[in-house]
Amino acid sequence: MSRWLCGLCFKNDPEVAEVIVMDLVGKELSDVPTTIFLYERTLETLLLSSNRIKDLPLPLFHCEALTTLIVENNYIQTIPSAIGALINLQSLDFSRNCISHISENIKSCRKLTYLNLSMNPLGQFPDGVTQLISLENLYMSSTMIDFIPANIGRLSRLEIFELRDNMLSALPKAFARLNNLTCLDIGHNDFTELPEAVGELHALQHLWMEGNDIEELPMFVNGLWNLVHLDCTSTDVRIVSKNIGALTNLVYLTLSNAKLKILPVSIGRLKNLVTLRLDGNELQILPKSIGYLENLEQLYLSLNKLEIIPASIGLLRKLIYLDLSFNYLDLLPPEIGSCCNLRILNVPNNYLRRIPAEIGNLVNLKVCNLMNNRLDYLPISVLKLRNLKALWLSYNQTKPLITLVKEFHYKSHCSVLTCYLLPQRDEEFDETSNSNSQTEKKESVSNSEDHRHSRPRIRFSIDPLLDRQSHLSRTPTPYPRRLKNMAKNINNAVLQSRPEENMMPVVNLLNNFNRGEEVRVAVVKKQNISTVSYYCWMLTILIKTPCISQTILFSFIHLHVKLTGNFV
Repeated sequence: MSRWLCGLCFKNDPEVAEVIVMDLVGKELSDVPTTIFLYERTLETLLLSSNRIKDLPLPLFHCEALTTLIVENNYIQTIPSAIGALINLQSLDFSRNCISHISENIKSCRKLTYLNLSMNPLGQFPDGVTQLISLENLYMSSTMIDFIPANIGRLSRLEIFELRDNMLSALPKAFARLNNLTCLDIGHNDFTELPEAVGELHALQHLWMEGNDIEELPMFVNGLWNLVHLDCTSTDVRIVSKNIGALTNLVYLTLSNAKLKILPVSIGRLKNLVTLRLDGNELQILPKSIGYLENLEQLYLSLNKLEIIPASIGLLRKLIYLDLSFNYLDLLPPEIGSCCNLRILNVPNNYLRRIPAEIGNLVNLKVCNLMNNRLDYLPISVLKLRNLKALWLSYNQTKPLITLVKEFHYKSHCSVLTCYLLPQRDEEFDETSNSNSQTEKKESVSNSEDHRHSRPRIRFSIDPLLDRQSHLSRTPTPYPRRLKNMAKNINNAVLQSRPEENMMPVVNLLNNFNRGEEVRVAVVKKQNISTVSYYCWMLTILIKTPCISQTILFSFIHLHVKLTGNFV
C-alpha cells in the first residue's frame, strides 16, 4: 500500500523512502531536482508539467522503473538518445515544449502505449516513433509536419491518432493497416480530398476533418460502418455521396459552414442520428426523408436559403432543439406541432407572416424565438404552452416573457394574441419592400447579408452530456494557420544552421522587449545575435505560448525586416 506526503507517494513506510510517485507540477523549476535521483530504483511516476525546465539531466534516465513521465509545458528543446534507457516507460508526454529533434533511440521504449508530442516544432515525423509497436494513443497536433511515412502501418495497435493543425495533404496507403484505429483527427490540414486509406479504417468511430479544403464526401465512406461521430465543419464540401446512408451507427454529423446545396435522400437511413448540424450552407430544400431520422434530437439549419420546411419534420418526435434562423421561410408547416418533445424553437430573421395554430401542441416548449419576422399576431393556442419560459419577438425586448392580449382579428375571423411588439416592424429590412415576390425577398436578404451575420444572437445553454467528446487531447494551434508556412521556413533554416550561441543574449533581448523597438535593435546588434539564432529562440517561445498576441508575433517579424532588409 502507498500514500502521499508533500507531493511524494511513499510505498508502505515513509521512513523507508521508497518513493513511487513525485508530483512537481507548476513549481517554477528551472532544473530537474537532484533529489529525484535518490529514488531511481523505485520511482514510477514523475510529473514535471508547467515548469521552466530546458534540459533533462542524464541521471534522470537511470530511473529505469519509470512508467510515466510527464514533462508537458516546459522549454525542452530535444529528447536525448538516453531516452532509450527507460525501457519500462508506458506514458510519455512532451507536449507544449520547444522540441525540434527526437532521438531515434526512443524506439527502445517498446512498452510505450501513450505518446504526446503536440505543439512542438518537429518539422518531420520522427523515425523512431514508427517503431513503437505497442502505441495505442499518439498525439502529434501542431508539430509542423507535412508528411506521414509509409512505415506508419507498423503501429497496428493504435487506437487514437491526432494530427490536427499540421500541413498534411495526403496519407500513405499503409495508413489503412491501422485496423484498430477508433479516433482520427486530421482537422485543419491541407487536404483537398479525403484519403482513400481512411475509407478502409473499418473500426473508426470518430473522424474529425474540419478546416480542410475537401469538396466531397466520396463513395468509399460506406466502409466506415462503425462511425459514430463525423465532423466536416468549415470545409468546401459540396457533394455528399448517397453512400452516407450506409453509416447507420452515426450519432453526430456536422457539416456546418460548408457549401452544400442539396442533401442526398439516403440521409434518412441514419436511424441513430442524434445531432445533425447543417448550418451555414446553401441549402434551398430539405429531402422528405429527413423525417425518418427517428432519434434526432438536435437539428441546426440556420444561415441557409430554405424557403420551405417539409411536412415530414413532424415525424421527428424526439426533436428537442430546432434552429431555422436566417433563412427565407414564409411559414412553418402545421405538422411541426407533432414534435412533441421540442423545447427550443429558434426561427428569427425569416419572413414568417403567421405561426400555425398547431404550435400549441408543443407542450414541452420552453424557448421560442420569433424575432425579426413579419408577424401581425400570434395564434390563441400559444396560451397552451404552460412550460414556456421565453417568447422573443423583438431585439428590443427587455423581458423574456411579455403580456399577451386577446383580440379579434377581422381579416382572419378569429381570436388572436397580440402585444405592443406586434405587428412586427422590419428591424433590419426596409418596410417598403413588403412584397410577396420571392425575387424581391432574395434581393433584400442579399443586400443585408453582411449585416445579418453581425447581428447579436441569443445563445441557449445545452446539456453538456449531449456534446461529450471522445478521449482526444485537444490543444489549440500555437499561431494562425496563415503563418504556418512562415514558421516552417524559419524552422528549416534553424535545422540547417544549428546555431550554438548561448541563450543569455536572447533572454536579454526578451527582457528589453517592452522598452521599445530601438532598444531591441540595439541589443541585437550589440550582442551579435545571428538572425537565424534569434528567430530560433523566438519561435520556440512563441510556440509554447498558445495565446500569444499576433501583435507581438508581427513585431518580431518587423524587427527582422529592419535588421536584415529581408522578409522571411
